[in-house]
Amino acid sequence: MNEQPVVDFLGIGAQRAGTTWIHSCLRHHPELWLPNAKEIHYFDRLVRHGWGEPPTGPPLPNVAEVCLSTGLDAPNRWKLLASCLRGLATGAPLGRKASLRALSKGISLCAHGEKNDAWYRSRFRRGNGLVKGEITPAYAILDQPRVRHVTSLFPSVKVFFILRDPVARTISHIRLNHDLGLVKTPFADLIQSPEFRLRNDYLRTINIWSAHLPPSNFFVGWYDDLEADPVGFLGKLFAFLGVDVSHTPLIVPAVGAITTARNCRPSVDIPSEVISCIARDTRPMIAALADRYAGHPARWLERCDRILAG
Repeated sequence: MNEQPVVDFLGIGAQRAGTTWIHSCLRHHPELWLPNAKEIHYFDRLVRHGWGEPPTGPPLPNVAEVCLSTGLDAPNRWKLLASCLRGLATGAPLGRKASLRALSKGISLCAHGEKNDAWYRSRFRRGNGLVKGEITPAYAILDQPRVRHVTSLFPSVKVFFILRDPVARTISHIRLNHDLGLVKTPFADLIQSPEFRLRNDYLRTINIWSAHLPPSNFFVGWYDDLEADPVGFLGKLFAFLGVDVSHTPLIVPAVGAITTARNCRPSVDIPSEVISCIARDTRPMIAALADRYAGHPARWLERCDRILAG
């Protein structure tokens, strides 16, 4: 019997805290294996919504819904998908985005089969013999049952979580969403959304994940350290993952350009009242972090107070 691949580590964020750069650096280490594409989004998006989510829209994309049926064998899935695509080619209406999502799921199901734990494990088969893992920052907002599911699948998994000043992180998050055309509501409403609140609640993430992992398997790092000393930061992360700490990826000298381009892009001005609201909302969590961790959280708290003082 073939042994099922084991995931050795997960990077769970935070979003806009250098995880794209970290992914690139880890992929250059000869003892590590990560998928080419960052962010599989299995435990949050795929498991949470599942493949049985009913799409909405006109009749044509409902053909894609049929493709999602696990009762169909692969050849019939492809036939149904081909029928749907022929309809698109003749100009049939697409309807709402939910219908497009159903079509995307149909294509993926035909190509890869149903997404489940076995499918997720199979993503790491090519990494046999290496230390394998992935980075999906959305895993930071998983609830207790989802984290319990992760650790039940991979009892020895190591998890790292990189923290960034939540005010700066939120500003960067807003700018990213704006650049991607995802901002459909006023900024003041956006920062009150459940996603933004969960992504800024570092203590919730730390408490949930650390409750299911031994202390030696949970690493809290700091974006400030990554910016100040990228080589030293990587050395600590490599040591945590149990690989050669002397390896220095060639991409390291580009850290300044990468973090500036990806995390500090001045794409849109954020009103001062919105920044003050972010600071007010995150201050209690920052203060609690400062009580638990020395160093950077105290400086974040000082910056937060300066913002609130006007």
